[in-house]
Amino acid sequence: MAVPDTDPRLLRAFVTVAEELHFTRAAARLYVAQQALSRDVRRLERELGRDLFVRTTRQVSLTPDGERLLPHARRVLDAHAALSAAFAGPADRPLLVDLNTDGMTAARVLARARELAPECELMARFESGLTWAADEILAGRLDVSFGRAAGLAPGVLARLSVQPVRYEP
Repeated sequence: MAVPDTDPRLLRAFVTVAEELHFTRAAARLYVAQQALSRDVRRLERELGRDLFVRTTRQVSLTPDGERLLPHARRVLDAHAALSAAFAGPADRPLLVDLNTDGMTAARVLARARELAPECELMARFESGLTWAADEILAGRLDVSFGRAAGLAPGVLARLSVQPVRYEP
């Protein structure tokens, strides 16, 4: 069977679901609706003529074909990212900013960041804590996070660049 010329977006959807083993969390990671993510995974399954996941109401797991595809899909996405990086300038994508506090503090921090860096497009996310954000920064999936760094493990903190931007009582 010949493998179709697969859209990297479909491979990214597959890999993210395979890593999360949860469609809702994977959709949040990709900034897409769960329905759109499910549609992309189904489209990839149709293109390949194989089921990649076993889905139940309580669990998602990889099929043997999904397990077989995963390392290949990761290599394709790594190559695609390297190609994009080779020709991208720093302003070719927005900075992904995570805000680890809610309410007016987050709005003020983001507004001030936009004032200080008007040339940068900032895409804000509101996630569930600096521990998660630190892992995302270290993996290269997040550029910056505003939150309290005091609770991070010393080994993680040592690998990050931390800059105080606001003191609160």
